Amino acid sequence: MTLPGSVAPLAALLLCFALLAPLPARADAVDAAAKLYQEGDDGRALERIESYLVEHPNDPRGRFLKAQLLTEKGATDQAIVLYTSIIEEYPELAEPYNNLAVIYAQQGRYELARNYLEQAVQAFPEYSVALENLGDVYVKLAEGSYLDAARYDKSSTGLKTKLTTLAQLLPDKPQAPVFRTPLPPKPVPAKKKKAANPVTAPTPQPAR
Repeated sequence: MTLPGSVAPLAALLLCFALLAPLPARADAVDAAAKLYQEGDDGRALERIESYLVEHPNDPRGRFLKAQLLTEKGATDQAIVLYTSIIEEYPELAEPYNNLAVIYAQQGRYELARNYLEQAVQAFPEYSVALENLGDVYVKLAEGSYLDAARYDKSSTGLKTKLTTLAQLLPDKPQAPVFRTPLPPKPVPAKKKKAANPVTAPTPQPAR
């Protein structure tokens, strides 16, 4: 199960992030900090990205990475502010929705997590991480409903079976966060609309 620690792939910011920061120097700076992050050197990674953001405070990739590092550090309130600001400025990007949802899911705020995950999937329908996390959130919401029902119907064997099945899907201890960093997914090419057939005027018939 991936929900407790599933954060969007660091580099999977879609082609939009790359277009928003096209200069190689910018990409190199963020990638260098990301590499430190992948190597487990969170402290140096955060220093590197904060230094970069002094000169490029509006860069979405840099802010996204900083939010991930703040989440890892436990500064979730600051991370929430960063993710929210990215969403407000770039609502077409799916990854900030997913990562914000993960924070709320870790806090047990599953309805809020569901809302953000659904927005992530709406922004990027093929976003497998968000889809899997959304499934896990649905499982947690189902578990809550079944537990509430069981309080009022303690004799229901059906509810007991469902809760036992859910228990196998939801381990007692949250898994350690997993940070995957594949290459950015290629954007799905927009389907070309077929040109409408031109309306031809009827051939005038000779008068009789």
